[in-house]
Amino acid sequence: MKFLEDSCRGSYHGKTTDFLNIYLNGYDGKLTAKNWSKLAEVSLDTATRDVKDLVAKGILSPIQGRVRDISYTLNYIAPDSRMFDFTGSAIISRDGKDYISTVYRGQKTIEERISSLDKIRFEQNEMSIEDIVYKYFAYLIE
Repeated sequence: MKFLEDSCRGSYHGKTTDFLNIYLNGYDGKLTAKNWSKLAEVSLDTATRDVKDLVAKGILSPIQGRVRDISYTLNYIAPDSRMFDFTGSAIISRDGKDYISTVYRGQKTIEERISSLDKIRFEQNEMSIEDIVYKYFAYLIE
């Protein structure tokens, strides 16, 4: 993901990048400092610092949970990205599978199958429709 690559370039140790890749590849747990600590094999203090730094850089956003549980979600969209190239975006179901459908540059409707985890994250407001469009169609943005 270009935004993530540009944002993280040279800033983080390999375990941080590895954990972000685990999450991007469909990790079905919540992204929390505690899970970060376990999966990246770093102390909870280090994981907490990493998470706070990623929030400060706009890569992660906190999601308030019950009581004091806070999880985080990835911000898939770079602030200056060309999301205006995509219109009429929607998640559709067909033959028991879920797809993201959007019109690219007002000319062509494009679709891509999305993971069930991304659909759940969308339904739980952990990902916006723009996040999903960017995740699956960022390669089209120049």
